[in-house]
Amino acid sequence: GLELMLERRFEEADKEFKEAMDKEVDAELIGYEALARTHMFAKYNGDIGDFKSVPKKVMSFDEIKGKNLSKETEFILSLVDGLISYDDILSLARMERLEAMNCLAILIENGIIRKA
Repeated sequence: GLELMLERRFEEADKEFKEAMDKEVDAELIGYEALARTHMFAKYNGDIGDFKSVPKKVMSFDEIKGKNLSKETEFILSLVDGLISYDDILSLARMERLEAMNCLAILIENGIIRKA
């Protein structure tokens, strides 16, 4: 996990720390996981920008199909209707806020959504 953190691969590092904590929980692992999550939160905040802005789908269904998105990301995409803000989407998501922010960041990075 620490090597992944140094490579700025925070999502993968977080996963490694969680898997390690499934075997044994200690304060050091908790701290490293919190640090990875803090970096993830900062990255997603930068990707999304203004949470009051409204995202819009900019790809066709056929183009999106080829992206092989996770079920969670597809669910978040289903909430993007060009009318509700990023904040509203995060409020409606039935998942942890950081996970929903990750899904939005994936959609932005893949050019599937952008600010309206």
